[in-house]
Amino acid sequence: MNWSNLQQRSPYVIERYNHTTQAAYCAAHLTVLATMYGSFIPALSAHHAGKANVGRVIVNGARLGEDDSRMQYLAGSDFAQKLHSMGDRYKELYRSYGSNSARYAEMVFGAMHNVRHLRERVRQVPIFAMRVPHDIPIARVVERTGLSEDEVKHYNPALVRQVPATAALYLPVYMEEFGPDISFWHSPAPSAYAAVLDDFTGLDLTVDEWHDAKFESTLRDFQQRFRETETEEGTVMATVMGHIIGEITTGELQRRIEEFRSATRSLGLFEEAANQLGR
Repeated sequence: MNWSNLQQRSPYVIERYNHTTQAAYCAAHLTVLATMYGSFIPALSAHHAGKANVGRVIVNGARLGEDDSRMQYLAGSDFAQKLHSMGDRYKELYRSYGSNSARYAEMVFGAMHNVRHLRERVRQVPIFAMRVPHDIPIARVVERTGLSEDEVKHYNPALVRQVPATAALYLPVYMEEFGPDISFWHSPAPSAYAAVLDDFTGLDLTVDEWHDAKFESTLRDFQQRFRETETEEGTVMATVMGHIIGEITTGELQRRIEEFRSATRSLGLFEEAANQLGR
């Protein structure tokens, strides 16, 4: 994601070098992409390798005869991996979709085993997040919590001198003086948010329909509904949806994919490569 663009849309500070503050936005982005593609596999790849790259992979998957976005992605990705081993002649068919782009999903799903292993063997400490109302020096956090500066930075990797206003401060205990508790992972999602999320993830449209100008109003309606839940999760989803809407309304992403789909040269290269691979 473009963090600068996302920061402009967010009412809160998203610290560029603090992955902890970014995690919720990454999860929301994946939720939107998984709804768009109908599967987390192409969603993970798009999150890592870019939507234009995945769009071209899906076009090639459709050319190979697959009829839903998940299978189009899997077939197109396998096709791209084979093209990588054939030199640069067919680079136009996969562009910057690298040899490891498809493996991002494998890495994420494979890491689930490691996460379970670590949870079982390493003492787990609850983590709380507070939305700080104003700049808070790290010295004050150390003084009030009794933690060392290194311990505070362990929970807040980007922290140097102070926690900026509206950013999140992460600690192993909740301390009301540092702001409201926004640790939404400690309890089930509020019913208002869960209802909107259920409606949103229930959308059943093709990727092309997502990029149709007529769909923009539907996305804006969902963005407003998420915002009106007045929840931390809803704010995050509304922020990410604003980013997605911005990409769609410019039309640049879809234009690039359509140019690839309709280009005589790319189609000719595809047919030549498919023949060589016996497809």
